[in-house]
Amino acid sequence: MTVVERLIQGDPFPDLLAGASAMDSPLASVIDERSMRDVLDWVGSRDELTERIGDVPGATEAQHVYLTRLSAIIMSFLESSAAPGPLLEALRPASSVPVPELVRSSIRDLLDADAVASLAMIYARTVSAPNRRALGTFFTPRVEAASMVENYARKHAAPRCVVDVGAGVGVFTDAAGRQWPDASVHAVDINPVTLGLQAIARSADSLGNVELCLADYASWLAGFRPDGPTLYLGNPPYTRWQLIPPDRREALVAATGNLVGSRANLSTLFLAMTLKKLRSEDGLCLIVPAAWMSAQYARELRANVREQHHRLVTLRLADSWRFDNAIVDAVVVQIGPEATSPQPFVITDWPGVAAVQEVRERDDGSAPFTRLRTDRSSPARAAAGDDMCLGDVAVVTRGTATGANHFFLLDGPRSLALGIGDRWLTPVIRRLRPGATPEAPNAEFSSMLLLEGYGRGDDPHVEAALTRAEAADVHLGHLCAKRRRWFDLSSEVQRPDVAISALSKARFHLYANESRCGITNNLFGLTWRDGVEERTKMAIVSWLRSATGQAALVESSSVEADGLRRLSPRALGAVRVPTARCVEDRAPDLVVPQSGGPR
Repeated sequence: MTVVERLIQGDPFPDLLAGASAMDSPLASVIDERSMRDVLDWVGSRDELTERIGDVPGATEAQHVYLTRLSAIIMSFLESSAAPGPLLEALRPASSVPVPELVRSSIRDLLDADAVASLAMIYARTVSAPNRRALGTFFTPRVEAASMVENYARKHAAPRCVVDVGAGVGVFTDAAGRQWPDASVHAVDINPVTLGLQAIARSADSLGNVELCLADYASWLAGFRPDGPTLYLGNPPYTRWQLIPPDRREALVAATGNLVGSRANLSTLFLAMTLKKLRSEDGLCLIVPAAWMSAQYARELRANVREQHHRLVTLRLADSWRFDNAIVDAVVVQIGPEATSPQPFVITDWPGVAAVQEVRERDDGSAPFTRLRTDRSSPARAAAGDDMCLGDVAVVTRGTATGANHFFLLDGPRSLALGIGDRWLTPVIRRLRPGATPEAPNAEFSSMLLLEGYGRGDDPHVEAALTRAEAADVHLGHLCAKRRRWFDLSSEVQRPDVAISALSKARFHLYANESRCGITNNLFGLTWRDGVEERTKMAIVSWLRSATGQAALVESSSVEADGLRRLSPRALGAVRVPTARCVEDRAPDLVVPQSGGPR
């Protein structure tokens, strides 16, 4: 099978074969790329296996082969005493697969460099993001996990017991074990491969008192009998309600005491059942998608949270949060143990700079929670010279989320190999990189399959690509399945006036999109509002590229792992820019050379 065919089928490994770096993740920058490639090359090899581990929901047939090899690595490192019986039993079919010494040596190097981050990266590269959605397996950057733990520790007494909900490879287990070394930690996950990887990580560190629990969290929680004050911590699985079988969904809703409805995603279901489990001395600190704060399905959950009068409740918002390569609007729900007197209920942004006191007593206790607001004024007011936000003069948008970049994004050689003509392609900016000067960033272009007006069978090459994609279940992915025609992105393409990099270590690049190319979802766009003069537009872009403007962008961003900074549309729109007159004073200094449009 060719690399092109493997790409169409959603195989993650052709990225490595094509030269893409395995280090394109905020999880780790210290990982040795050669060792990572040695491991991934073996895990992703096409040799047939006679033995397979059991089903891992969401994984393709090919990815089950990869996971079996990954399980063989786990078994080659685990002693019988180092992992619980159910975990060993689940991975045992892989124990007969011989692991090359080069791979074992590379694993040892990766464990020495950064065990948790390395193993998270291996799993993320073994099972592509769309196929991880069935179990909601996305990994939280260590910096954010540590921030959540430290924030809880500043406000509350140390727990005797910590439950890592949906533990995965152990980012939160690691953070909790270091913050509270005397606490016992229960790492609960239903995925034997990620939990097996955590077992390897635990064998490489000095953390004690960690119990690995291979179990469905809802069933495990029902039988759990805590010993002393307990903190329920972590990043529950981000599985959408559509991916939960109806009978299973009904049982989960019942386990919450009907605090949520059947459209709640799995993380919100876990939040609700955990809240119901809390005793007076217990607390929770879970990061979940923020939709429940206003969704109809969570009315009773919101009412229950408001009724926790003697618990300190903090909702810490994280707009457009990045988990591995998933981007969501998230919120940390932090609920402390009961106190003897009434406690505040506060909603804050991630840094804690903006905050609002939520009203507990209200006529409708199930109403949506208060949203943090940023003052906005009109372009006319901005033009009059008043202080303004960037959102006053431009609409901030995310790039297009295709739901299957491996199918929709085509470089020149691949589109030629598939025989797809320019009629069905539109140029897009995929990445922004440093250029010769800050005013001239380099844009990396690609083509996006744009099938506006396409009728099935209109083009034999397009039809062949669609048929192969459907055979690989690309059309069943969440975003694709939501569209009326799964392959038609025509209503979703964003063509902003300015493209902005969303993640950066050094500076945020701004690219004047004169060719009005589309942008992918790792970029944000500015589309100027009506009535904003050209001189003002040019001056604002110039100011944002300046040292002062970059400092403003950095200040509005949040910190990810390894020094990365992350913007969000909301935070970007709230960036304060100088008054119109001050901005326009910079216009004569504006230089706009760039690398040009797509070629």
